[in-house]
Amino acid sequence: NNKKEIYINCVCGFTFFFTGRFNDFYALVRQLFKPKRKHMRPGAIDLSMLTILATQHTSYVAHFLEQHLNSMGFRTRIEYTFNPKSDLGQLYFAICPQMFKKLPWNYVAFQMEQSVSSRWFTERYFFQLKEAIAICDYSKKNIEFLLNKGIPHQQIYYLPIGSVSCYKNDLDGREYSNHEEQDSCEVLFYGDTSSIR
Repeated sequence: NNKKEIYINCVCGFTFFFTGRFNDFYALVRQLFKPKRKHMRPGAIDLSMLTILATQHTSYVAHFLEQHLNSMGFRTRIEYTFNPKSDLGQLYFAICPQMFKKLPWNYVAFQMEQSVSSRWFTERYFFQLKEAIAICDYSKKNIEFLLNKGIPHQQIYYLPIGSVSCYKNDLDGREYSNHEEQDSCEVLFYGDTSSIR
């Protein structure tokens, strides 16, 4: 198993380097030479404040997570940048973790990419997913894809995205000013607008 892993890492490293994929090459080198991650026992992780890491385009999902975590009695905050100096071992939820250059020590990855398109599923992203304490995914098809790519089934949890109750009031409370009154609609599209449908 160990020999196979070394062989795969060598092949990947040479492939990345000689095809000009230097970001993936550097990510692989950093992964190989950094100390092995030792996940803290669940009881040892600081749960007094849960931080949701998100990008602006995933704010809705961050609000969705925040509302449900709050309903379970957790205190939460949403951040759009990660400062490693503030990482003291608390638990983070990282939505689209591949969008962040650095990630916290203890994080749950919320995987949002569609497995029908492989452009986001780089070696670096698979490393980030494997390092997560757990992976949440909204799609059973994506989960099947991740399992076929070697992500352990014990690490993956199916978490479909639902509605945020009273979301307009929630946005008003956050002082969002870019939404306007619109007629209600029966269908909402949420996803990649550049893929062929």
